[in-house]
Amino acid sequence: MKFFDTHCHLNIPPLREIYKEIIESAQKNNIDYIVIPGTNYEDSIFAIEIANSFNNIYCALGFHPNEIIELSLKEIIIKLDKLKNNLNEDKVIAIGEIGLDKKAGNFDFQKEIFILQIRLAKKYNKPLIIHNRELSNDLLKILKQEWNDYFENNIVFHCTEPNEEILEFAKIKKLYLGFDGDLTYRKDKQEFIKKVPLDLIVMETDSPFLLPEPLRTFIKHQTRNKEENFFPNKPENLILIFNKIVEILNLDKEILAQKLLENSLRLFNLK
Repeated sequence: MKFFDTHCHLNIPPLREIYKEIIESAQKNNIDYIVIPGTNYEDSIFAIEIANSFNNIYCALGFHPNEIIELSLKEIIIKLDKLKNNLNEDKVIAIGEIGLDKKAGNFDFQKEIFILQIRLAKKYNKPLIIHNRELSNDLLKILKQEWNDYFENNIVFHCTEPNEEILEFAKIKKLYLGFDGDLTYRKDKQEFIKKVPLDLIVMETDSPFLLPEPLRTFIKHQTRNKEENFFPNKPENLILIFNKIVEILNLDKEILAQKLLENSLRLFNLK
C-alpha cells in the first residue's frame, strides 16, 4: 500500500530543521507522496527547496490568513508577484494554504487576499488548498463568486470542518475534503466522514500539528495536559488516520488505500 500526505508543514519549526530525516522515515513507512503548503512568502520558497530535493515531494505556495494580518496590502501584492516567478516550476502543484480564519481578525482584509490568491490559481491553472475556521458561509460565498470550472476536482478543504453546506458544495462541484489526526478523537468528524462520498476523501497529517490518537493521549500524559505540546506530528503518523478511516467506514484496507491514493493524485493533477 502507498499513501499520500496531502498537507504537511515540513517548512516550519520544528520540522524544518529535520525535514530530511522526517521524509526518509515517512518513505520507509509507505508515505510515498507529500505536499508541503506555504503559509507566507519565506516558507513557500523553502517548501520549493525541500520538494526539489526528493522524489514525490511537492509543494504549494500561498499566504495563510493568520500570516497576513500584520502585512499591508502592498507588501502582500509585492510578495505574491515574486511568487509568480515560481508557479511554473514542476514541483509547485497548488496555491495554498489560503482561506479565512475567524480567529485571525481583520476579516475584510482576509477576504481581499483570499480572492487575490483564488484568481492567481485560476490564471496559472493551479489547485487550491483551502483553510477555513468557523467562516464557512463567507468562504462558500467567495468560492461561488469566483468559481471557474477548472476547479472541479482541484480544490481541497484542508482539515475540513464537519459542515453540511461545505459537504453539499463539495459533492456538487466534485471537491475534496481533507481528514487529519483530529478524526481519531473528534466524534463529530467521525460521524461526518460517513456522509462523505469515498471519491472526495483525502488524508492529511497537518504536521507538526494535530497529533492523532493514541500518540495524542501519550503526549498529553507526558506533558501534564498542556495542549500546545501535542506535537510534533509527522507524516509517518498518516497510517493512524488511515486505520481510523478503515474502522469507521468498515472497508478493505487495500481497496481504501488505493482509492485514497487515486483521489490525492487526481486532486493535484499528478494522475
